[in-house]
Amino acid sequence: MDIRNLTTFVHVAELGNFSRAAERLGYSQPTISVQIRQLEQELGFRLFDRIGHTVSLTDEGKSALHYAQNICQLSQEMISSDKSKLEGIVRIAMADSLVTPLIT
Repeated sequence: MDIRNLTTFVHVAELGNFSRAAERLGYSQPTISVQIRQLEQELGFRLFDRIGHTVSLTDEGKSALHYAQNICQLSQEMISSDKSKLEGIVRIAMADSLVTPLIT
């Protein structure tokens, strides 16, 4: 699931309009439509009822909005966190057949 699609979804839901969300995010309106369509296909349900130039959340969309807002908030917290506190061990696993060509 692409965080950009979730961010777009949150903006469209809050602004009630694809064009205003596009303007706020710096995208074209067709890009917004594609991102929402991708998210709807991935989730398997419609997020919005489209009536003319306005949109309203479906019942499933209202439920998904709560999750999307939380995910976007956590993503922002992660980005703005103190990176000096990030520490740990990174382990990389790889098949033997791939390692030899990389280290020789």
